[in-house]
Amino acid sequence: MKWLFLLLLIGNLVIFGWGFQREQSADTTTLAFPAALGDLRLLSEAGTIPTSVQLPSQDLLVGETIIENIPQGPAAENEEPTVVVEIMQENESDSEERQEQAVVPKKTVTMSCGAFGPLEYGSRARSILGKLLQADIKALLRSETRKKTIGYWVIIPPLESQAVAIKMVKELGAQGVKDIRRFLRGDRKNGISLGVFSKQGNAEKRQQELTDKGQPTEVQPGYIDAPLYWVDYRAEEILSEKMSRQLLEQYPKLKLEIYSCSSIVTPSGIF
Repeated sequence: MKWLFLLLLIGNLVIFGWGFQREQSADTTTLAFPAALGDLRLLSEAGTIPTSVQLPSQDLLVGETIIENIPQGPAAENEEPTVVVEIMQENESDSEERQEQAVVPKKTVTMSCGAFGPLEYGSRARSILGKLLQADIKALLRSETRKKTIGYWVIIPPLESQAVAIKMVKELGAQGVKDIRRFLRGDRKNGISLGVFSKQGNAEKRQQELTDKGQPTEVQPGYIDAPLYWVDYRAEEILSEKMSRQLLEQYPKLKLEIYSCSSIVTPSGIF
């Protein structure tokens, strides 16, 4: 039994030694590579790892591939492998072409400016202003003062004194003239009014009646300061033409004056 045990122990030691030697020979097996590839070593065998990367200008290529520059010849055994990084080089003509394609030509817009008016009533002017604003047209309300004729007076110009004026009123009344008034103040003080007429023709007829009775008279218009409204606008030409047609059809007496866009003066400035 003792000898059998010894034989088994020796056999196990022999098998273990044979297997261990085989593993060591497999780790040191050298693969055969073409000589042009140079000396290939593991990083652990190189000792130190290069920290710098060499970028030779003569090896620059277009692309993104990283290649290894393998030295040739006998000296290659002692040289470290050199890594070359390719750099993208953009063609200038391609860059300019892309820039030209990226530039979008601007649309030329023709602007039109003008004013609707003249309008005597502010309510009508504000209505037109609202229609323009609803159509996304820039518009402003502008007012100005003008002399408005409110009627025509048939008068006897101011006399020398109040006493003379009173005497004239009595004489005209005795002749059957009606609608007689004496001016008590103002520029026509001591003058005599013989009627106010809305139409000039009616005033001239009254003047002729008094002339036939031997009394010279004058026909003078009466004025007041009254506001006058305009609606100034600025819009694209196509849009302004469309709105102009609509407004002129809706308001037949409305007038449209076309201005240069730099000449329309409004309370808020120049369009």
